[in-house]
Formats: sequence, C-alpha cells, structure tokens
Amino acid sequence: DPQEHVDLEESSPGAYIALSVKDTGHGIAPGNLHRIFDPFFTTKEVGSGTGLGLSVVHGIVKTHGGQVNVQSTEGRGTTIQVLLPSLDHPEIDTTTELTVTPPEGHEKILLVEDEPVLADIIQRILTGLGYKVKLFTHSPHAIDYFNNHSKSFDLALLDHNMPEINGIQVGMQLHQKCPTLRMILYTGFHREGLRRQASQANITKIISKPLNRLELAIAIRKVLDAKQ
Repeated sequence: DPQEHVDLEESSPGAYIALSVKDTGHGIAPGNLHRIFDPFFTTKEVGSGTGLGLSVVHGIVKTHGGQVNVQSTEGRGTTIQVLLPSLDHPEIDTTTELTVTPPEGHEKILLVEDEPVLADIIQRILTGLGYKVKLFTHSPHAIDYFNNHSKSFDLALLDHNMPEINGIQVGMQLHQKCPTLRMILYTGFHREGLRRQASQANITKIISKPLNRLELAIAIRKVLDAKQ
C-alpha cells in the first residue's frame, strides 16, 4: 500500500529533538490527511471526539519553533513525528516579564470561513482588536456580496479548505473585482505550490492553523501597513 506523507512546513536550519508516536491502527485516508490539523475536523462519530487534539498539538509545537510530520498507510497505521529545536545553553531570565500587546486597527475586514464555530471565534478576535468584520460562512455568498461592495473592505481573511470554492479561488475572484484589496489566507496544511497559487491570487500572506491571536493581529497589521 502507498504510504502518505505530510510535512507541514520546512524546518529551519539547526539541531532538533525528535519525538515519534506510532500506532498500528486503521491509518488515515489520503483524502483526509491534509485536514487532520484543522480545528474541529474528525472522522469519529458525534460525541466521540471534538477534533481539536491534533490541532492543539500543532499549535503548541509551532509556538516552540518546531514542526509536525505525519506518515500514514491505510490499514497499517500512522506515525506522527514532532521536531523541537534543541537549545544548547538556554538562558531564562525569570526576573522580567514581557507582555506583548497585539496591534489593533479600525479597518473593515471580509472574513470567509465555512466552519460556524471557528468563524465565530475569529470574528470575536477581530472585533476585539477593533476591526469591523463582515462574516460569510458560504464562499459564493461572500463573492456575490463583495462584487457589490468591493470598496467597503480593506482586507479579506480567507480560510483555504472550504467546499465549492476554496480560499485561493475566492481570492482570485476578489482580486479581479478589486486589484488593490489586501488578502490573507490561513490553512491547516501547506500543500506544495500553495504559495505560488496564492501569489497568483494576490494573496500576500499565508498563516497556519490553529490561529494565534497575537500572530493573527501582527499579520493583519503587516499586510495592511505594507506599501502597495
């Protein structure tokens, strides 16, 4: 049986500590492999799991500068490898606490996210940062609305893995209507060629799920404040 392999992102140069967890279960279907780190995605029956476990693992590992790799063969099992940077001489100053305040704004953002629970969370984050948000959970509706209100938005925040029309396809249509619109794409899986496709849609920033409030706030300001 062919073995499916996923590397979420390229690792930075340096020494890493590797931790691998392997099972001999059913394995992961190739069609689901790219979604396993998406929040709330699960193939279990209702009530058997939230679909947050691997998403949380990915978020924690990324916060520490690491990465997660997955190898899976249907009918044989799955291996998940966590890579964490090795620190030769860690120096921790416990006398000073640094608090980083997320940058805020007042611009209007078009948010397109098909998962209602996640859409509500992101909308709350954005409004808490001061932004005005127009939310759509159905990408064709978002495109239709934008075609009639293209001058109303400063930035579009797009989920990539959506049914019917994915985030890059949405971005292409928004760009055709308004070439100056700033756009950010977020995804749980970086496919090969994703950045090239995003660039063709004039999407200037890609961020990984799960979304971190500070990281999201910084990315939005960086994109909005960049010169055209």
